[in-house]
Amino acid sequence: MKDSGMSDEEIEGIKETFHDIDNKTMDLGMSKVKLYGIQLLWTYCMTLIIAMVTSLIKYFIF
Repeated sequence: MKDSGMSDEEIEGIKETFHDIDNKTMDLGMSKVKLYGIQLLWTYCMTLIIAMVTSLIKYFIF
């Protein structure tokens, strides 16, 4: 790494920056997964409720 014209401190700084970015991306990924899970649950619940309501309406009409 000596021929790049950068000191060891600079190289370490860059490595740390990349590490921080990596950690932030991981956190972002986890929150996205959580959001997706909640969205999936919400959709599932809404589908169940709609199905129950429609079956009740059919039951009372016919």
